[in-house]
Amino acid sequence: MGQISIKIFKIDDITINTLLTTIQNRISAMSHLHELLYQKDAITFIDANEYFEKIIFEVEQSFDKNVKIKYEINSTISSESAIYCGLIINELVTNSFKHAFINKKDGFINITFYSKNNSYYLYYSDNGQGYNQIDKKESLGLVLIETLAKKQLKASLKIVSNDGVKIEIKWKE
Repeated sequence: MGQISIKIFKIDDITINTLLTTIQNRISAMSHLHELLYQKDAITFIDANEYFEKIIFEVEQSFDKNVKIKYEINSTISSESAIYCGLIINELVTNSFKHAFINKKDGFINITFYSKNNSYYLYYSDNGQGYNQIDKKESLGLVLIETLAKKQLKASLKIVSNDGVKIEIKWKE
């Protein structure tokens, strides 16, 4: 992973640099889960806060923007669901950093994750510019979020994209 990081800083093309940063963060999201699983005796469930915090921090460090991230993550999560949910959080935060705050100096992201009665709830919002939902088919990140949520987690997915982005993902374990 260090080699990707080193090569990114040697590239002057901002589009390629951003693409490589996005790929690096996707790999890191999976790597952090592997680290957490390796450290535990029982690998059925992991601490979602510990895992998601690492993902959020890594994406935040990848971009030079003044974006405040508030998160409240109060749950354990099965290792299988963690794979998909971690990638979803990585994509959401990355999309916000890349697209939401282009015309804003300061941005704000809010993430809430918890479980109740064998159901999981992920709420995500930012105060960015939003996006045209007709154009979302062009975004690999949004397609990946939708696929991971609906096909892998068997979750309901609700996206509102006016005056920022608000996303609600719910699934049963």
